[in-house]
Amino acid sequence: IREYTQMYKEEREAKGKSVDPEGASILEALAATGLRSCRYLKEIPNIKKLVANDLDPKAVDLMQRNFDFNDIPNTKYEARTTDAVVLMH
Repeated sequence: IREYTQMYKEEREAKGKSVDPEGASILEALAATGLRSCRYLKEIPNIKKLVANDLDPKAVDLMQRNFDFNDIPNTKYEARTTDAVVLMH
């Protein structure tokens, strides 16, 4: 994702098109406990917003605990309890 966002930015700039200065948005529709989401937010620069979703409320509770444990600001993510198909539709 890091490489893709860098290439996307370079291609947009080369074409004279604007680039969102805040960065990319990411949807992890089947996030479970959010460990991968935490890694995305800690390891990839310029993520504007990450939506982490799981249908199981217990998984979303664990996801929230993992975000808190990893000191991830709540302005960078949104934890949701929704059916992934409905969310992506």
